[in-house]
Amino acid sequence: MDSPAAAHAAAPQRSAAGSPRTAWRRARRHVKLIFGGAILLVMLAGAGAAPGLALHNPFVAAPAHRLWPPAWASGGTSAHLLGTDQLGRDILSRLIYGARVTLIVGICSVAIAMPVGTAAGLLAGFRGGRVDALLMRLVDTQLSIPFLLLAISIISVVGASTINTVLVLALGGWPMYARVVRAETLSLRERDFIEAARAIGGSRVRVVARHMVPHVMGTVSVIGSFATAQMILLESSLSYLGLGVQPPVPSWGRMLSEGQSYVMLAWWLATFPGCAIALTVLAINFIGDWVRDRLSPQTRLL
Repeated sequence: MDSPAAAHAAAPQRSAAGSPRTAWRRARRHVKLIFGGAILLVMLAGAGAAPGLALHNPFVAAPAHRLWPPAWASGGTSAHLLGTDQLGRDILSRLIYGARVTLIVGICSVAIAMPVGTAAGLLAGFRGGRVDALLMRLVDTQLSIPFLLLAISIISVVGASTINTVLVLALGGWPMYARVVRAETLSLRERDFIEAARAIGGSRVRVVARHMVPHVMGTVSVIGSFATAQMILLESSLSYLGLGVQPPVPSWGRMLSEGQSYVMLAWWLATFPGCAIALTVLAINFIGDWVRDRLSPQTRLL
């Protein structure tokens, strides 16, 4: 049994842990997760069930329905809840199909950049020497070039397509992982448990795979969650400039670009794609905040 003194000493800690301020902090973090997760879940469900949810063909033009306003506006109809565009295509159906492109490009680009950058950072930090110098100079060189300039240069050579957009985004994203993972690896390789693993005969591959990778995955997960939102923004920027996903495939950035010429005449053309981009990025950032809080030693105990 605990002594009265120990129980008395632990009481303030329990009181602090259960204080209203601490409870509010925990609830606020969960609100972010619930809000972000709900929005992202709706986006993913809509993208996955696009053929069944879309009431109209997003690729077929209907000039007779050109620039119809949303259903609640004057002149709108329930057949087109969010109105139609300059070619008479249903905005809601195009948003649903555009979610597939935007989410696939964002997630796939992170799925490629994350392992490549993590492997490069582990290799540079663990091996050191010329390998480290070569990889870090490559990272520094790429980071010194503005991403949009690099993307324009590459896409102008290889052509614009969904696959090329994913590859370009992955090419622009891997240096961030490499730099952060290298810094953590340099610190980890001097730790006692790494020295012990090497002293008992562990190979380099085994030491890295069994002891280093689990320690850097928390940081990599946080970077990946925020990078997904960044990749969605970059994909929308490229599509807005006409360098991303090409017509007739719907893309939120392309829809935003097409709608800017009709802002005064048909505000809904640019408003709804812009809101879709903003909500998706906000949801992913909220989830990223929650992941960061869960993995941070300072906030995990709050």
